[in-house]
Formats: sequence, structure tokens, C-alpha cells
Amino acid sequence: MRWDNRKGKLYRAFLKIGLIGFGGGNALVPIIEKEVVDEQKVIGKAEYEKDIVVASITPGALPLEVAVGVGKKCYGIRGMLMAALLISLPGAVMTLLLLSVLNSVESVVLEQIGFLSVGITAFIMCMLTGYIMRTVEEAKQVSKKSTIFTLLIIAGVFVLTMGKNVYYLLGIDRTPLFSLSTIQVLALAFFVLFYTKCSFNAQNLLVSAIVGIVYLCCVGKRQMITSNMVETVVKMVMILLSLWGFLQSIRKEQKVSKVSAKQLVKESTVWVVLLVTCMLPALWVRKDSIYFMLKGIFSSLISFGGGDAYLVVADGLFVNDEMVAEEVFYGKLVPIVNILPGSILCKTLTGIGYQMGYQVSQSHIQGLIVALLGYASSVAASGGVFCAGYYIFQRYKKLDIFHLLRRLIKPIISGLLLTVMLSLVKQNMSIGLQAVFGPAPVIVIMLFIFFADLYLYQKKKSSNAVLVVLSAVVSCVLCNFLKMV
Repeated sequence: MRWDNRKGKLYRAFLKIGLIGFGGGNALVPIIEKEVVDEQKVIGKAEYEKDIVVASITPGALPLEVAVGVGKKCYGIRGMLMAALLISLPGAVMTLLLLSVLNSVESVVLEQIGFLSVGITAFIMCMLTGYIMRTVEEAKQVSKKSTIFTLLIIAGVFVLTMGKNVYYLLGIDRTPLFSLSTIQVLALAFFVLFYTKCSFNAQNLLVSAIVGIVYLCCVGKRQMITSNMVETVVKMVMILLSLWGFLQSIRKEQKVSKVSAKQLVKESTVWVVLLVTCMLPALWVRKDSIYFMLKGIFSSLISFGGGDAYLVVADGLFVNDEMVAEEVFYGKLVPIVNILPGSILCKTLTGIGYQMGYQVSQSHIQGLIVALLGYASSVAASGGVFCAGYYIFQRYKKLDIFHLLRRLIKPIISGLLLTVMLSLVKQNMSIGLQAVFGPAPVIVIMLFIFFADLYLYQKKKSSNAVLVVLSAVVSCVLCNFLKMV
């Protein structure tokens, strides 16, 4: 069979994204879009936005899910699997390498990776800025009203999510009012859309406002309402009202598309085969590998809210159960997954699997075998739930709710990206603190590289590869110079 050059370019693009994918989650949405929509042109913007919608409302590793969607649209099941593996494998491999080779010089290795990441995060921030600017520009081309609406959504999401990062940057030792997670913002947005059925009359707006305010008071960092019962009740009310609104929309509009379930069965079979293939060797190393796999899948399916939220899930499922030692989890694994590119979910399950295999007889090979099962669990769970979510979305895509959701998703993501940018600044400040010379010089270096990248990207149309290499090299050289002086 002749190799499709376009296919090769697409696969290389996902591999590159896996190598430079700092920031994770929503931060990679504009990076993937630039590669597959703007440059490769293998998928249209409307189709890409469908993938973003489905990935945003399903649990798991968001960049991996988007890659699954793009891959299967372009090259079917093979494309789906290859895209998922290529975007997630680099981070997992680097996690294994660091876990296996770190010894007395581990602080030096981690420090140099941190210095490189300063420049790469500046590049990522440049891409995020470009995405936000394009979102606003697209709204301007529609109407002035659309522009105002888009800016309000961006600002509203940013205000609801920025709390802890802004307080940290300003040195304020207080609990922020809200500081919502990604899933909490999306839950609120989806509740309003599904309940109102895009009919914003006085009754719908009043009920949405009351329920939404109570929800914010419960989940906000200040927890103005501390009762667990009230929080549970309001969440149940949101779910029931959303389901009621969704069913009413279907009954009223009768806009259900006929979509065959055969393709979903085929896709699900691929993920099951991947799991079984990696599970059998792992059973040879540890008898409880099936238990580890099931917990890995379960942890992926309840992984809403991004990488930091997943670390809390992993702590509860794997550290509390003593499948991985607390000092290893927080002393080695957490720092490694935070400074390396790729999905935190994939890297964490890979790392936990490695430690479980390695502790059997101090064998790196056995560690690698169980690590593959952890990696496969994260990929299969994320890919499988995305495929199921996409099937449902395709059946009901004609509903007005989904049309409005597709209009809202880019402004919502843009608001989240502003918070991601603050998180990247916060991360770089911690690198400066650990390197002794302090956070201020690191921030100066990062801003210098950011504005240089923005100029080269916008004015000189420099390629991503050139910008990444330049950013990483410049930051590494400057940070090491600061350390010497």
C-alpha cells in the first residue's frame, strides 16, 4: 500500500504536538487547530469545533480526545488510534525515562527541563493569545452585538476561574471568591443551555439565575454555602432540569439524525483490544494488574477539571490504596508530570504503573510492562468515552442547543485559556524560586520570549518548529546564565 504523504504529515503534526504540549488540556486546542485546520487543512473548522464540543463535555484527556476525533475523520479507525498514540506517547515515554534514570543528579536533570519549559511555555502563551484574538476577530465579522457577547463570555469565564492564580501572583494570602475548575464552568454553561432550550424568557432566566447562584455559592473557593446536602441537591436539580430540557427539545423539534451504531462498536473494539494486549503481559508481572487497569479506567472516567484535578483523583485511588508510595507519588511523579509535555492523566497512570512493576523485583523491564498497561488504560478510556460522546452528539446535532453550544465553546475556551496563561506564569515563578535566583528574572525572560514569539508569529509568519526551538534554547541559556551569576 502506498504511503499517503498527507497522512504522514498529519501523524508528524500530532507527534510534534505531543513533544511541545506544555500546558495540556485547553492550552493545546489552538495548537492542534493551527496544525490540522490552518496548515495541514485536513479538516474544516466546523468539524474541528464539533470535536472540541464533545471533548469538552466528556471526561478524560482532552487533547487526546480531540486527536481521536480528527484522526478518525481523516483516516478512520487507523487514524483514530495513531493520532491518540502519537499525541500522548512522548510525554509518557519521557515520564518513564526520568523515573528510571533519576538518581543522585535528579535535581539537575529536573532543573534543566524546567529551564527549557520556561521558553516553551512562552511559546504556548503566544499560541493561546493568537487563538483568543481569532475568536474575537471572528465575532467582529458577524456583528457588533456578537463581539460584545463574545467579550462578555470570555471575561465572565476568566473572572470565575482566575481566582487562585491571581491571588498567588499578587501575593494575596486569602481564599478567592470563586476560582472554578473547567468542568464547573462547563457544567454551569451546559445547565443553562439545556434547561432553557435556547429560549431565554423571563421564567427560564429567573430559574437559571437562582440555581446558578446557589451552585456558585456551593462550589466557590469561599464556600459561602458549606452544606454538603445543599450542594448535592443543587447538582441533582441541575442534572434533572438539564435532562428535562434536553428531552423536551427532542420531543418538540424531533431533530434526531439516524446514525449507525456499527462504527461505534468497531471503535470500541479497538480500545478493548489495546487494553487486553497490554494487560496480558502485565498479569505476568503482577496478579493485581486487572485491578490496576480497572481503577485506571475508572479514574479516567471521573477525570473532569483538568490535570491538577486528576492528581487528586489519583491520590485517592492509588496512594490511599498503597499501590504507589506517597513519597514516590509526591516526591518524584508529581514534579515530573508537571514539567513534561503531554496529558497529566496519561503520564500519571504510566508513572504509577511503572512504580508498581518496578517495586516487584527492582526490574526496569517489569516496570515498563505494567507502565504500558497504565498508559493503555488512560488512552483507551479517553478515546472510548469520546467515541461514545461523539455518537450521541451526531444523533442530536440538529438541535438548537448544539448550534448555540458550538457558538459558545470558543469564547468559553478563550476565557479558560486566559486562566491557563496565568497558571503557566505561576509555574514559571516556581521554577525561579527552586533555582534560587527568584521568580522575577524568570518572568522577565518569559515575557521577552513571549513578545518575540508573538512578533515572529504574527508579522514574520515563522513556523512553530522554529519558534519552539528558539524559545527553549534562549530560555535555557538565560536561566543558566542567571544561575551562574
